[in-house]
Amino acid sequence: MNKWTKSDKLKRFLPSPRRSAREFAMQSLYQLELTGNSQNIIAQHVQEHIEKEKLNIIGELKDNIAQIRVIQEDVLAGQSDIHSEQSEQLTQEYHQLMQQLDQDLQETIAKLNQIQQSVYELYEKLFFGANRHREQYLEMIRPVLDRDVNALNPIERSILLMAMHELSAMPETPYKVVINEAIELTKTFGGTDSHKYVNGILDKLVDVLRPNEPKGKPVKRSKLNKK
Repeated sequence: MNKWTKSDKLKRFLPSPRRSAREFAMQSLYQLELTGNSQNIIAQHVQEHIEKEKLNIIGELKDNIAQIRVIQEDVLAGQSDIHSEQSEQLTQEYHQLMQQLDQDLQETIAKLNQIQQSVYELYEKLFFGANRHREQYLEMIRPVLDRDVNALNPIERSILLMAMHELSAMPETPYKVVINEAIELTKTFGGTDSHKYVNGILDKLVDVLRPNEPKGKPVKRSKLNKK
């Protein structure tokens, strides 16, 4: 039987919400470029994917509770010959357990909904914003490239557009965090050493996109990964 641990289920659902949002945004920009589908259709597919993942986890939790209920009811049925006071105590403990599990389930669903909302809100800002300002950002990239902007790998271009929008429109996120997240996405989805190229481009653009943010010492990776 699957163990009832709501913390395990929460960790499985978009374990790093902000990184998940960035990943969805990058993938959507990539898909937009390759397929030509409308941004609304692409965003709807992302929303449906996140909702499906959430419902799968909720379904597992409900199945776990149902299994526990059956086991506990079998235990009670097997204790029919014990003293009435003991039987009442076992019955009371059973109802308390099920009440607690139902309460835990509702709390977990509320937390899952909260995570889902925060991920999708950031995703929408990054995807729609980067796409809306696409041509503006591409013009900004051109002077710092060693090649034509159209010769960029589509993954690299999508990550750069997303990171540029976050640098431009979301000053609440430190620029080092934005660049680090772009590097990590490129390591995962880009070609060999693409992350170095992306890093170099963003380093050249950060003074333009974040002119008023102090450029101090590099932030340690452990701190970056907490964002």
